[in-house]
Amino acid sequence: MLASLQGDDEATGGIPPEFDGSDADEEEAMIVGADPWADEPGRGFEVAKGSNDDLGAGFIQLKDHFEQAKKFGYRPGLTKVSDFWDLMFATTRGHGMPGFYLSAPLLNYLKSFGRIFKLRTPYGLNWQTADKIGMDEELSRKAFQNGEAPNRIGEQDKDDPIAKGFERNIPLVTFHWVLKRFMDAPKYCLNCGLEVDLPSLRPYVCNKPLCIYGFMSLGLGPSVEHTIITHPAVVDVLLSFAHCAASAGPKTRMELPLHLHIEVPTQFGIAESKLIDELPDVEQRKALVWLIEKLPKVSQIKAHLESGGKLKAIDCCSGAIGVLRWVVGSCRAYLKETKPGEGVQQIGSTSPSSMGGGDVKQFTFVVGSPEQEENFKREKEEAKKGNKNCERYPSLLAFHGSGAERWHNILRNGLDFTETVNGRAYGHGVYFASDSATSMGSYARATSYVRENADFKLLRAAALVELVNVPHTFVSSSPYYVVKNVKQIKPFLLLIQGTHTDESEEVEGQATERTNYQGNGDLFIHDPSLKVKPTYEHSPLTVRMPEKLIRKRFDDKEPDDQTDREILHPPVPPPKQKETMFRPSPPTRYGRLERLPPPTETSIVASKALGKEFKSIIKAQQEGDLPFWVDPDTESLYSWLLELHTFPPDSHLFREMKKHSIHSIIAELRFPASFPHSPPFMRIVHPRMMPFMYGGGGNITGGGSVCNELMTATGWNPAFCTEAVVREIMTNMTEATPPARLDPRSWDTPYTMREAIEAYKRVAQAHGWDVPKDFHKLTR
Repeated sequence: MLASLQGDDEATGGIPPEFDGSDADEEEAMIVGADPWADEPGRGFEVAKGSNDDLGAGFIQLKDHFEQAKKFGYRPGLTKVSDFWDLMFATTRGHGMPGFYLSAPLLNYLKSFGRIFKLRTPYGLNWQTADKIGMDEELSRKAFQNGEAPNRIGEQDKDDPIAKGFERNIPLVTFHWVLKRFMDAPKYCLNCGLEVDLPSLRPYVCNKPLCIYGFMSLGLGPSVEHTIITHPAVVDVLLSFAHCAASAGPKTRMELPLHLHIEVPTQFGIAESKLIDELPDVEQRKALVWLIEKLPKVSQIKAHLESGGKLKAIDCCSGAIGVLRWVVGSCRAYLKETKPGEGVQQIGSTSPSSMGGGDVKQFTFVVGSPEQEENFKREKEEAKKGNKNCERYPSLLAFHGSGAERWHNILRNGLDFTETVNGRAYGHGVYFASDSATSMGSYARATSYVRENADFKLLRAAALVELVNVPHTFVSSSPYYVVKNVKQIKPFLLLIQGTHTDESEEVEGQATERTNYQGNGDLFIHDPSLKVKPTYEHSPLTVRMPEKLIRKRFDDKEPDDQTDREILHPPVPPPKQKETMFRPSPPTRYGRLERLPPPTETSIVASKALGKEFKSIIKAQQEGDLPFWVDPDTESLYSWLLELHTFPPDSHLFREMKKHSIHSIIAELRFPASFPHSPPFMRIVHPRMMPFMYGGGGNITGGGSVCNELMTATGWNPAFCTEAVVREIMTNMTEATPPARLDPRSWDTPYTMREAIEAYKRVAQAHGWDVPKDFHKLTR
């Protein structure tokens, strides 16, 4: 799944045939077995182990499509993991599904899934509440560390696999959660993952400064690379608008890319490199122009990305790349170049004489700023009340022209009338004309600031906008529409005049040839009662609406083949052969042992987690699936008595146990009140092991306590499950160097509580590990 989100359809961690793992060291040996699933089942977050019984019969077919890396030890080393993924990407990249706009955010969301899953299951919360708390560091801390039980928001989710009893099927639950986040992406910030105040059609980051900085400067959030590849003409135009606005000087309203760590190099003409924030206002704009001009053409950047290159590797300074991210990311309007046959039909057949010739490109405002979209929708619904004409013709079309240097700000903040540029003879408001010649010829002034590295060199721009069809509420409706209520305005089409460069013209021609078709969208129906009819170049305006995506139901009418039947009706797996049930030691053996007292402090969170862990282990024990035995009649959930009974027959420990007729090793597991956020303490009680200084090992101290970093506050992870931890300790007892061995002289002498704790403290201090807080109370 992780690999798929990063752009690989083959979600695989497998090693290719040419890599045999011969360079792996002893500590971090990595094996890819013929059977990618371990022999024993895993639970909780132990994804590296699992079985067909855990995942269900239907998973037998699915598991053949997955591979995984497996190693001896609970966690692989950092170097080995990083090398493995580099190798996996190098061998699978290009063979599967490419990355998409939401790849990086969804991958980032998964980092919080562990906390969210813990909130969803023990607390019984729904996904909405678990997401809200799990994505927020402060709320998570209160829930986990302070034990504050959160209140549920909303209803339980439909088709939730956990509600259907698939709680232990981690891949299925994770896939459901990721798919849900994908479908609800517009409702959430693509950086922090929290719910936004006002959802937009296009997913984006929220208004928190940290999220904006992370997106603009660090590339966190939606993929700028994806936008460049899929909408290069839009990126090219946005860069030209920013170039014009910055070139026009301080008189043009423009928010500069400050606090984004954009560096201006010495080549700009300064003594030493500086952040753009440190320059005077006039120099900031000049530096912005200079950085934009240092970028390659967008068509070249697109080719570089499509060949597998990274955005940070393009041939320009880092500051220019930062400006590119800012220009694309700060534009809240979602623009798309119209397809042939969409938009104003006269463009292409009628020469734009009012604009002085040149080519005209059309861009659809799929969505403007979210606030503007929501306000326009409300105004239109309000206008329909009691107005039959408005019910049939809710909006009208008109043109607005502004200087090219002003469109950078318009695309971010919408049309307004805070500045007076061309006079206001007909009142205060935003001016619109019914004929394109007025707006595009007189008011859409041509720019003298031409960006030489543009694929399409911008000259001027105008917009065809949608207005709520209530001319009687406008400040003026003749000869121009003057609209004071900006909530009644919604940009519809952006019309840009310019000239192609030689290279881009050739590419554009090829693209047009490939995609030339007649638009299928509906024609916009104008209100016949309007006094002034809209026109383009003095001829009736004809506009074909862009084609919209419609949800469609897909019915598979193809007859089922053998594969379909096997998936829908998988064969029943053969009944599992249960192992002989283990028989615990007699009471006489237990009577010689000194046990630790259970903790005096408990908590609701720990009790819920331990109850769930205990129930899961007892169930597996009844089925004969565990290499150890847990006393089901324990007096306290916080203190378990274990018998470790299954070890490899070829191990020293197994042979010595057989020699002395010992059928199990008795151990004790003690949990703190802060579990699962703090680790349990485990010690061997009987028999006595050989001390390390005399050749013993297996991570067992001289006092019998288990000395493993994953059992310390430093190495513990709340996602660890108890069964997996005990299995890991048993593995280390036989496979560590040196392994655990019985004390040849005093093997039958049980350990005391004091010597186990004192030995553990000594080893923890030597390794710099944190010791559980309540240990000092046990030795008083």
